[in-house]
Amino acid sequence: MIKGQQDFNKLIMDYVRDGGKLFLLTSSMETGANAQYILTPYFSKGLNFSAGGYVRNDDSCGYGDPYQVKFTEFGNHPVTKGVKEVQLFVSRYYNLKENSPMSPVILNKGQPVMIGGKLGNGELLYVSDTVWLQPTRVDQCDNIKLMCNVIKFLMDQPIVDTPKEELMKKLLITEKDIESFERQECIPAP
Repeated sequence: MIKGQQDFNKLIMDYVRDGGKLFLLTSSMETGANAQYILTPYFSKGLNFSAGGYVRNDDSCGYGDPYQVKFTEFGNHPVTKGVKEVQLFVSRYYNLKENSPMSPVILNKGQPVMIGGKLGNGELLYVSDTVWLQPTRVDQCDNIKLMCNVIKFLMDQPIVDTPKEELMKKLLITEKDIESFERQECIPAP
């Protein structure tokens, strides 16, 4: 563990126990500097879960890649309101022990991929993918709805099922914008 990391992690966990809300996004990649390996062991203590293997679904995937799964199975959590399908990049599932206060939020064939639960007076959400809410992915499926729902959940605001088109208008940059910039860069000036 990084020197001073334990104190930092304790402060974060105390914040949650005292009534805060925390959304942990980690990469699923196999590197030592990965937040999956720094955060999961500490934050999962007492929450009784561990990171599992990579999620794969040959029948429901994006870009023809079975590791870029399109999820349509959801648990009972406010952040999934109005969400019918979410596409994540490479992610991991979670192993929940019987006495874990965490429960599935998004699942693949019954395996939890996003989890949430209570810790003291606060709440945690956890997912092992950071790409789904970036400009190149947020417009896929209902990713923008999930992102907005998570933000409202964290801010204790009511979650309303807003049409995707309305939410897309509020983005500063989208995949279409990026593609347009790339085309302009490739076209020589007159």
